[in-house]
Amino acid sequence: MSARAFTIAEPAKLQVESLPAKEKRALVAFFKGDVTSTSKPTENGMRVGNVAGRRVLFRKDLKGKPVVLSVVDASYASRT
Repeated sequence: MSARAFTIAEPAKLQVESLPAKEKRALVAFFKGDVTSTSKPTENGMRVGNVAGRRVLFRKDLKGKPVVLSVVDASYASRT
């Protein structure tokens, strides 16, 4: 994944690297779009979006660029 419209926090790097190529492309496409309208806010100011059957937790940095904090399978996310 080249220059992105988002960054990946250190704890999420392995999660993102282990995604299949198709899901990585979906993640890039998600952040190229309007993430505010395609994600939901959390109680602590972060946002969560659905990407290729996974839940992506992210926040925005000081410049407004999304920072991926976690990527989990949607079935796992629904159990917690």
